[in-house]
Amino acid sequence: MAMAQPTMTRDEIRRLLVEELPSIVQIPGVRRALDRTYAQRKDVRAILEHLDALREDFNRQMAESARRQATFEQRMEILREDFNRQMAEFARRQDTFEQRMEALREDFNCQMAEFARRQ
Repeated sequence: MAMAQPTMTRDEIRRLLVEELPSIVQIPGVRRALDRTYAQRKDVRAILEHLDALREDFNRQMAESARRQATFEQRMEILREDFNRQMAEFARRQDTFEQRMEALREDFNCQMAEFARRQ
């Protein structure tokens, strides 16, 4: 003969929750076990919330770092182009200066040769 499963009606469950549960919870061992269980659930929830907050903060910092890196790279490229422009201008001016110096040297040598010939 199979045993029938005990069943409870909604009213019986409601009565148990309202009337019996508070007295069951007052039993010291049950109270400590429930407190520990709720504390652990609360701790786990708090830990998960903290991890989510850390993850969001990390993602925010990484996005800021990527933005700063992109800005830095753009500035470096602009500075590199400016430096190359300045160096090209310096090289052009240096060539012009050397050409003028060579022309002055040749002119000086010609004048010195003319002066020496007159003496």
